[in-house]
Amino acid sequence: GLAAAHDLAALGRRVAVFDEQPRVGGMLACAIPTFVLSRDALRADLDAIRALGVEFYVGMRVGRDVSLEALRQEYDAVVLAVGAWRGRKLGLPGERFLEEVVDHVEFAHRVSLEGPRPRSGPAVVVGGSTAAFACARIALRLGCAPVTVAFHRPYERLPADPEAVEDAIEEGVQLECLVRPTAVHAAGRTLSAVAFERLREGEPDAWGYRAVEPSGAEPLELPARLLVVAGERVPDLRLLGGMPGLGRTPLGFLAVDGATGMTTVPGLFAAGDVVSGPKGVVEAVAAGRKVAAAVHRYLEAVERGEAPRAAVRAVATPAPEPIRESVEEPFAPAVAKRRPGAESAGEPAAKSVRRPAAKRPPAKGPPAKRPPAKRPPARPSGKPSARPAPKGSTRRTTPSRRGGRGR
Repeated sequence: GLAAAHDLAALGRRVAVFDEQPRVGGMLACAIPTFVLSRDALRADLDAIRALGVEFYVGMRVGRDVSLEALRQEYDAVVLAVGAWRGRKLGLPGERFLEEVVDHVEFAHRVSLEGPRPRSGPAVVVGGSTAAFACARIALRLGCAPVTVAFHRPYERLPADPEAVEDAIEEGVQLECLVRPTAVHAAGRTLSAVAFERLREGEPDAWGYRAVEPSGAEPLELPARLLVVAGERVPDLRLLGGMPGLGRTPLGFLAVDGATGMTTVPGLFAAGDVVSGPKGVVEAVAAGRKVAAAVHRYLEAVERGEAPRAAVRAVATPAPEPIRESVEEPFAPAVAKRRPGAESAGEPAAKSVRRPAAKRPPAKGPPAKRPPAKRPPARPSGKPSARPAPKGSTRRTTPSRRGGRGR
């Protein structure tokens, strides 16, 4: 959403961003920890976007404070960049009654907005993504110990960025591979432990894929006062309010024209995780820039008196219920110019069509992105590297050498 807002403003459009959170920046500001993304770097990017004239409305949830249909009446184009903020839990019996069982998005979001609240006792993070190891490092900083990441595949198949794994292990995070959670145990209504079955890789199939299967080894039980589930994320589409004619894919994401990002509703565009599923920051920025160019072309056609139609025509079949479930989405940008004579329906006043070209400073490209982190120097010989894991063991434990490093 921020990338689309930047590029459209640089092209001379008046842009308004509606954000449910009290802080501008979407997931970058409200779910990514500071040791992954510097708040100073993010603030510099936001200042650059504001300098182009983009206006931010915080604490405004689409679907509660303003309807999507009202935005469509107020603006000539709307971009849905609502992301995929719903994390899914394990589905184990009793987990929904335990406050200490949270998904990784909720966990990181709560710590970011409410500030660190000291905790104690052991913590378990289920998953092998970069987000899983980030949550493990957050738990360490809150005072949890020990902190264990549990993953159902072998060590060498971790999907997380290798540097994220190495950083977490060096700070003291423990790792259990080839295990799958089977139950949560509680003392009263307080989480006490997580039970796992041990797995092994089966024989490769015709395509070389090796599925995991129970190994028959003795089960594992990890004490836990906190369980963070770092699984998949799905988007919230309740803000759409059942808008007729808005197509979805079989997996529950918004159906769009691949070239323009326009949905099945003319003038309504979508980009990012709500279209593609969860991706990284780089992919989100690329999607935002692509849809911004398409919106600009669409508005030019509207100004010429043309009425472009949505290229996506068929409404997709309904998605399975578990994926269609959603939560309130905190970031829903609206981008466009006002329709002549459109009624505001009680919503904030619309913006003018375009800024005069003479008053618009020349575009200087997208806001600077954080340069990729440099890899740490190679370890001295004789010390274990982050990969591969030691033979004969699925557990990786390395004492912290940098303590509570906050980069």
